[in-house]
Amino acid sequence: MKKSKIISLFIFLSIISSLSAKPKEKKQKESFQDDSILEVTLDEKEKETEKLEEEVKTEPDMTLFANWKKVPNRKVDKTFGKIRLRVLPKRGSFNIGIVNGEGKTNCVTSNMNEYTTTYFSLKAGKKIYKLTAGADIKTKARALDNKVQIIYSVDEVADVLVEFTPLESSEDKGFDILKISASVRNTSKKAVDFALKNVMDTVLGEADLYHFYTAEDVPVRNEVILRTMSQSKFFTSKNPAAWCQFMLYGADISQTDVVALANFATADSSSWDPEMSSFRTFDTVTAYNNSAVEILWPEEKLAKDKSFCKLYYLAFASDGERPAGDTFIAALDEKLNASEEVKDKTENVKVSKGKKDSGAKKIPEAKKESTDSDDEAEDIEDSELEEVEEPVKEPTKPSKPAKKNPPEPKPVEKTEPEKDPEDDLDEFTIPKELLTPEYIQSLLDRIELLKVGDPSLNRDELKMLNDELDFILSIMRR
Repeated sequence: MKKSKIISLFIFLSIISSLSAKPKEKKQKESFQDDSILEVTLDEKEKETEKLEEEVKTEPDMTLFANWKKVPNRKVDKTFGKIRLRVLPKRGSFNIGIVNGEGKTNCVTSNMNEYTTTYFSLKAGKKIYKLTAGADIKTKARALDNKVQIIYSVDEVADVLVEFTPLESSEDKGFDILKISASVRNTSKKAVDFALKNVMDTVLGEADLYHFYTAEDVPVRNEVILRTMSQSKFFTSKNPAAWCQFMLYGADISQTDVVALANFATADSSSWDPEMSSFRTFDTVTAYNNSAVEILWPEEKLAKDKSFCKLYYLAFASDGERPAGDTFIAALDEKLNASEEVKDKTENVKVSKGKKDSGAKKIPEAKKESTDSDDEAEDIEDSELEEVEEPVKEPTKPSKPAKKNPPEPKPVEKTEPEKDPEDDLDEFTIPKELLTPEYIQSLLDRIELLKVGDPSLNRDELKMLNDELDFILSIMRR
């Protein structure tokens, strides 16, 4: 009986242990299933976040208006150091100002008429589009941490992206340089000739005795048109409160076609090229004491979906300081030249290395071609070499005395007519790039610009420029 009781008790305990063990296995299985589901969901979330991060990193091409659909059309008012930028996206207009030490803004361009008197124009073929919001033009704008952008879309013609990027001339001055760039992208179905123009209704000089000054700080008293900026490089507009430099030559600045300092009524005409007569004052019947800057860039042909970019710089100062635009462009020019030199040296090293590698490969190939079995060929080559060397050695051996050659007749001296002193001018004494119509035009523009100022102050420079002009013209007439 005791044995049967013990056996039955053992069986009973084993049954209970088996029953208690099965639910644990189910729970473990369920927990494993839950963990696997959790791992799958975590992987999917990680993939989604990585995808979003990639989309943020690779921003779409913002030169296309189609990629601006999600950008809200809000008014922009952004300050970078000394620079204040205001944009009205619904009008496509903008205003540039200089912020002084007290936080007060001095406008560089007019803030009247919703800023519409300062604008870009696009020429497509023979048609001209003034880039402000209208029936054929859509506009949008946005402010980023490091720039302000405005885009204009001319339906089935082109998209134009204008960017205002603040820069520092030095670390201690903060943002005092403004890079202005305009990119044109052909959105039509064929190749088109495009050109850009920028009209700026300037106001700083209207509060001063003169509207503009040359790089040498000579006042510009009348309207001036400049065909090249290679001599002038920049000009300024200023008053006692603020100062702005227009940097239009050097470094990566785009080459201009025409630059005009004129009355606003002259610059804001319906024609593409500025219609102005020399030495006219900045005052007209319709616009008194109203100056403007008009910048035109050369025309370029663009194929479908192709683009080009034009850029220049503005430099700002206030509180009695002078803008550092000229030193900034000079430093930038040096950096660009240095990088070009490094690039050229790198390419030369690659070319020379390639030549060495190609030469090294040819040597073993030549050795492989020659074999020990070609004895006859080697004998022929040796005999040929001996035959070639023999005539060279013959003159060194003692031989009969050489016959003296008869004396050669002396050449008859040609008598040349005496040269005129002016014939001493040689075109090789000056570089060829100075014997071009463009350089001559730059000299003429510079002479006219100095004549507009006080000729008595610029007498020496005027004489030097006139002498150089006479010298070049005398060479070209030869």
